[in-house]
Amino acid sequence: MNSKLSLSSTAIMNDGHKIPLLGMGGMGDGHSTPKGKTAQDIALWALEAGYRNIDTATLYENEEDIGIGIVRSGIPRDQIFITTKIMNKDQGYESTLKAVETSLSSFQTSYLDLVLIHTPKPGAQKRIESYKALQELVRREKVRSIGVSNYRVNHLKELMDTDPEIIPAVNQIEVHPWHTRKDIVSYCAEHNIIIQAFSPLTRGKKFNDPTLVGIAKKYNKTAAHILIRWGLQNNFVVLPKSMNKDRIIDNTKVYDFEIEEEDMKTLGNLDESFITSDNNAKVDYNLSNNKLIRRQATARPPQATAPAQPPPATAPAQPPQATAPAPAQPPSAKAPAGSPTAATAAPAASQSATQLSQAVPSSSSPATPPTSAKAPTPPANRPQTVVAPKNPSQPTDQVIIPAPSPQVPTQLPYGAGAEKLQSEKGNVRMFALGITIFLVIMW
Repeated sequence: MNSKLSLSSTAIMNDGHKIPLLGMGGMGDGHSTPKGKTAQDIALWALEAGYRNIDTATLYENEEDIGIGIVRSGIPRDQIFITTKIMNKDQGYESTLKAVETSLSSFQTSYLDLVLIHTPKPGAQKRIESYKALQELVRREKVRSIGVSNYRVNHLKELMDTDPEIIPAVNQIEVHPWHTRKDIVSYCAEHNIIIQAFSPLTRGKKFNDPTLVGIAKKYNKTAAHILIRWGLQNNFVVLPKSMNKDRIIDNTKVYDFEIEEEDMKTLGNLDESFITSDNNAKVDYNLSNNKLIRRQATARPPQATAPAQPPPATAPAQPPQATAPAPAQPPSAKAPAGSPTAATAAPAASQSATQLSQAVPSSSSPATPPTSAKAPTPPANRPQTVVAPKNPSQPTDQVIIPAPSPQVPTQLPYGAGAEKLQSEKGNVRMFALGITIFLVIMW
């Protein structure tokens, strides 16, 4: 790959069809999806700027508008490469056939240049059925080339194990210097599957990276120019995205220079498995990244560690005269509210009851004076769940992990602490029994 590349440069796919190396990427992403006149204008601006590769998906619901933009351009259909994708809910044999027919009608065209399975998420059976349907659509001449998107190596191997009549021409994945996907890129190269790079500009999130800034300054180019050129020199079909006419035009100015080999290596060594968005995380199934997130999420701060002793006697407790507290407090704390004598009868036992309610759930105290039913385990003492905080430098899969309240031990104390706890539990039971008898008499 060298500086002789031009905006009209193409790659030959494994099925013999040509695909332009630079495309107008991601006409939608789940966060900002252009529709209506905006989508029409973007397609028109891109074609006027020299792009001949337009990428979208049925998920983005703008195929009809892009079709209108293509018609407005006046450029012959056979000079434009159109890609769309089968969304998750349309996967399956019959539903894939139907989805493509709908797309053909929306684009106002008799064929599509490339159709991809958008994600592997619906499962092995749906993936395989969908790909069989795509092969049938090629035989019917409704689609020229077929491929996949967001496929890991295991998904690609699963597909290849079915001995498909048509090998995938493309695997569209997020790839840039901070997420190089070397295992996927290597596997695809071995099987002559072209990599289409979406989010090659990292949505601008890495434009201020010192290494990138330094290299851009060296070549007197923008960060976007360097990232697009890096993708082209790695033999990717690069799909930068913009909704701004000037930037759409500027992203084509990458053919008057070449990044030196040393700088290509420097950029390639920036890999940190950085995924650009939450939405992309939902469809990016890199198992090693998921493990990394779980390791970070489970390395919780000290507050989740079980204390060796129950809470000290000075811990705040609910005043005996207070109105009935939340279910986390023992029901016995409700009785003293209307009885000064009972409220002062055993202050130490009341304090112990508060401590014990923070340490272990109690199910032996009466729920109300007229019945002998046991109170349910106080819900406040159950472990809560929290969402692991997002780290913009790591993949953003949400991982739900258990996190006990800082005041609730995760296990009972042992040794002398256990004996003390048993003693306090006995005191609470005696206090509860006394209150019950008192209330029965008063009743």
